[in-house]
Amino acid sequence: MIIKTKFEGYAKDGTRLYPFDKGSSAPPAPDPREVSSAQTQSNLETARANARINRPGQKNAMTIVHIRGSDVEAKLYSMLQSNIDAEVTRATAAEGVNAAAIATETARATAAEGSLDTAIVNEIGRANAAEATLTSDLAAEVTARIADVDAEETRALAAESALNTRVTALETTIDGGTY
Repeated sequence: MIIKTKFEGYAKDGTRLYPFDKGSSAPPAPDPREVSSAQTQSNLETARANARINRPGQKNAMTIVHIRGSDVEAKLYSMLQSNIDAEVTRATAAEGVNAAAIATETARATAAEGSLDTAIVNEIGRANAAEATLTSDLAAEVTARIADVDAEETRALAAESALNTRVTALETTIDGGTY
């Protein structure tokens, strides 16, 4: 892919051409803010053009050819490429640090979850055993209370029967049993 850039005002050997009239003075110095703004815009356009052709999933190799008009421009391209390379190196290192941190956190979380799973299983076992003990104790207590109530009922019925017998005997003794 060839990125064409228009570089007017340069000779084939890369030197700057100035349109002088005979007897005129040198042109005014360029405004540094305008030059900086134009160069920034040029760098942004270059980065955008490179990004447009370097797409995710691209299978074919790409070639970016920078056509320059001067040595200054070559130095700018070199500086820009150095900055890009430095950023790629920094980002790759940061991604490695992030990947290591993620792996460490994943291992920690997995171990913690395993520990919690074991604690939950142990607690379920303890709770089931305690509930079984309570159920058994409650059943034994219910059985014992039923037996106590039955014994009390038997005793009370026997006592009432004895009282009825005595009352009947007393009635018979007192009046001859007419009631």
